[in-house]
Amino acid sequence: MVASFELPDTGWIKAFNDWYSGPHVADVLQAPGITAAQRYWWRRRDGGYRFLAVYRHSGEPAVEVTLSSPEWLALMQDFQDRWAAKTGPANWQVYRTLGIGDEYLGWPPPPG
Repeated sequence: MVASFELPDTGWIKAFNDWYSGPHVADVLQAPGITAAQRYWWRRRDGGYRFLAVYRHSGEPAVEVTLSSPEWLALMQDFQDRWAAKTGPANWQVYRTLGIGDEYLGWPPPPG
């Protein structure tokens, strides 16, 4: 699952990073099926920031179950309450990893 959003006002960057890297990621990893979280960011030409958050899902329970779980809904509401007025809406996409037999076609490759 992938989310992208912007934080145009750099005055909020420290508070956002403290929240995101602290309690938010810890809470995300408690949501059903979420096994990893990674965030990327880059500085925009106008000085603001753009973020891309990637959440790995185990496939169990189904992604749809995760997205409708009380834990996930609480996470989204927390983001909305704290940051939506500062970031604007987050753009969410769900991508499925394709595999053939024992081959894994995603990145990064599985350990082992």
